[in-house]
Order: sequence, then structure tokens, then C-alpha cells
Amino acid sequence: MPSETLSIIVEDFSPNYVFRDHAKEFSEKSGIETKLEMYTEQELREKMTKDIIAHEANYDVLLLTKQEHSLYAKSNSLTDLSQLVADPSYTTEQEARSITGDIFPSFIQYNQWDGKLIGIPYSGEGNVLFYRKDLFKNFHIKIPKTMPELARAAKKLHKPSDQVGIVMRGMAGYGLNMFVFGNVFFGAWGRDGLIKSGDRNSIANKEFMHSNSTLICSQNMALEPTPRQ
Repeated sequence: MPSETLSIIVEDFSPNYVFRDHAKEFSEKSGIETKLEMYTEQELREKMTKDIIAHEANYDVLLLTKQEHSLYAKSNSLTDLSQLVADPSYTTEQEARSITGDIFPSFIQYNQWDGKLIGIPYSGEGNVLFYRKDLFKNFHIKIPKTMPELARAAKKLHKPSDQVGIVMRGMAGYGLNMFVFGNVFFGAWGRDGLIKSGDRNSIANKEFMHSNSTLICSQNMALEPTPRQ
């Protein structure tokens, strides 16, 4: 039996404001009260991690990323939604068709773990490399197609007190600057080489990680160091 109140926790940014309307609609149709909490990305992850790891069960619906739901699925902390999708007493035929037919198969696969559907995607994001054509022309730089090329371009463009070679997520923490590694470095240019080789100590992988480090240094050289307290 469902609880009298459905507790939902999501990140507080504009694309997620639709949850306000969805929560209201859900309450009107089901008669179940909804409690929606919205936090900054860092606060959200801290609360979700504490809730799941400590088995506090304060939240029924959570907005997770691939990195998180894979970890939580290993500990059997997430519900297998495939059973609920297939249950006509829980999911209407139209809703089931929407989940299995309207959502990209790759998005569904992304939310599966060990044959179980542990999440239903409501949006998707992609990484885009923006660059200034005038600077690339002035510095005679070609559009980078590999991590080493991107690192060299960032280093060449970096001019302290004048311009920064590359800008990425900078706030430290899981799900913050860690997305630079998971989604940009590995996803965009390095995933195949790093995973398929299976050898973390290979020359190619060492060069790949060195390029990543160079990029981070290129970004941080223009930043003022934080004084120690």
C-alpha cells in the first residue's frame, strides 16, 4: 500500500520546476499528499546520500544520476520499476507505452541495472564544446578532436590576468567537478580508449590522464588560491 505522503527530492533548477505541477497533479488523481523538497546540487547529494546509506527512508522519489543509482542499486536500495510498469493495476496501458515507446532506448538502458529498471528518465543532457573562432584563428589552433589536442589548445590559449584557456565545472565535490571526468573526459573523448584497453597503466591511458590533469591546471592557473584558515 502506498504511504499517505509521497516525499520527493530534486535539484532546485529551472528544468525541475515541472515537478511542482506533476506533484500537484499526482495528488489530485491519487488522493495521496505529496511533499516536494528542492535543494542546490550540493545539498541535494548530501541529503540523498545520507538518506540511502543510513537507510533513513525519508524520500520515496529521488532525482539520481547514473553514478549514483548504480551505487545504490548494488545495495538493493532502489525499487525495480519494471514490475510496476508491467502491472496494469499500477500503470495504465497508455503510460506503459509512453515509457517503453516514447523514451529513447539508450535512455532506458542507462537506467537499468542487472536487468532491472531502477529509474525512469524525464530529461537528457549533452556536452558541447564552445570555442571562440577569433581566438582559434589568432592562435592558429585547429578544433581539438582528442584529449591531448584539447589540453594543448587550452594551454596555448591561457594567458594569466588576461584570459583563461578553458572553463569547466569548478566547484569541488561528487557530482560537481566530478561530472567533468565522468561525462566530458570519459564520455566525449576518452571512454573507448580507457575502458576497452582494460589497462590503466598503458601508455595511452597515462597520456589520457595527463591530458586531463593539464586541462585542470590550465583552468586553475588563473584562479586565486584560497587562503588556509
